[in-house]
Amino acid sequence: MVVRRRASSDRLRAWLRDAVPLATFAALKPAARWLPLSWGFRLADLVGWVLYLSPPGRRRRGAMQAAFPDGPRGAGELARRWLTGPYRDYLYLRRVVTGRDDLPTAADVRSEMSEATRSLLEGDQSLIVATGHFARQPMLGLYTEGVVPRRPIAVVAQLPERPSSTAEARTIEHFGQMLAVMGLARPEIRVVPIGTLTGAREVVQRLSEPGWAAMISADATVANWMPMALARPFAGWAQRPFANGTAQFARMAQVPVVVAIPYLDADGACVVEWSDPLPPPGRRDRAGEATLTDQILDRLELAVGHRPAQYVIDVGEGRQWDPTNERWLSTLS
Repeated sequence: MVVRRRASSDRLRAWLRDAVPLATFAALKPAARWLPLSWGFRLADLVGWVLYLSPPGRRRRGAMQAAFPDGPRGAGELARRWLTGPYRDYLYLRRVVTGRDDLPTAADVRSEMSEATRSLLEGDQSLIVATGHFARQPMLGLYTEGVVPRRPIAVVAQLPERPSSTAEARTIEHFGQMLAVMGLARPEIRVVPIGTLTGAREVVQRLSEPGWAAMISADATVANWMPMALARPFAGWAQRPFANGTAQFARMAQVPVVVAIPYLDADGACVVEWSDPLPPPGRRDRAGEATLTDQILDRLELAVGHRPAQYVIDVGEGRQWDPTNERWLSTLS
């Protein structure tokens, strides 16, 4: 009887964990339409404070304390900002979708890059822009007209047509809105869901032609239909399984990869940091895919260390960030 009650309680907590954000998104819709942006952000911040004071908020504070024991802002502030981020993103994107706010322009996005990267972006060679699961507002900077002067391909996860759970409904609501804004920003965008062989072939075919840029979140973990490519430490995670689809596309199409880190600076302006170009493995060098994936993930996890509140996935608590030397350290002795 005790076990049955505990299982029922666990199911209720899981349902509330997924249903509350979905209900909050619905409540923010009229706020995005009718309230000034500053008032809407205050409402989103209030949601973050409520979550911060809840049991999940306490667990988040503990996780941030484990990963950032020497953080200058304190684990509590990092946790609150991390909890608040999705609601600020949703509010901002909703205002753009409804026409309340204008889309950003290339002048609103500051790119920081080397001459080698600038030369590559200004040429006609197709390439892969590898990024991570960062806050949606700065991510929109990557899809702003002129920032990546190519025909964009958004390589995305396959979303279910109908949600089978509150968690899936939340994902469809939030990510579906991001897809809508991307389409407004770049009407010529080609969205290719990955999960079928047809989608993968289309990405390789287009990258084999000049003038295309595939935008891929390279920090995706493996899904049920993906074979695990490699397992490695990442950010606060002591071990995490990754797919190597980004590197595989680069090898098969023989195109370079640039890593793009979008973020909001202290003034709220959008900045995109670009890596130097990373060459693809040789066409027959399957082992080189793991090397390229590691190079991409090394850059992404540094970005998580620098700005954890702007990373939308769980940071993990199995390793610690060393801000002095700017590296992740194992907590195992």
